Amino acid sequence: MLAAVVLPGLSLAATQNVTWINVTNAAANGNTLTKTGGCAGCQDAGASSQQQIASGDGFVEFTVVDPAKLRFLGLTSGGAKNVDDLAFALRVQTGMVEVREHNQYKANSPVAANDKLRIAIEGGKVKYYKNGAVFYTSDAAPQYPLVVITALLDSGAEVTNVVISSAG
Repeated sequence: MLAAVVLPGLSLAATQNVTWINVTNAAANGNTLTKTGGCAGCQDAGASSQQQIASGDGFVEFTVVDPAKLRFLGLTSGGAKNVDDLAFALRVQTGMVEVREHNQYKANSPVAANDKLRIAIEGGKVKYYKNGAVFYTSDAAPQYPLVVITALLDSGAEVTNVVISSAG
């Protein structure tokens, strides 16, 4: 017989599929979001997550399907009108992933189909991962609560298998 034990002050993070809200010029299919309308190359498609990271540690992760098409996925507090508002973001295009914070370039790494990309808050630090390995750690502190925001620019650009985890 299995029993659950709850310890005061201990929070176990659960990873869950992102539920998309505020979908614009895109189609949500489960935890995948694809640009289906608007103009090619324009910042006119995307969505935000219903879930949030309220405090403490957490992450958002997605799988790259087409590394050529331009898209952003990030974490930010409050609303985002464009990519300049994304506090912590990954920009994918032409086989590269770039770390962008308020659309300011910070670092990059080559990216290929099936790579898993993650933005994680760990002990108050924001870290960017590719396939389980950190490739950049931010100097900026997160401001909570954080929600996932996407910007899909190229026609057919997508973020796939997006999951979120939060301990807070």
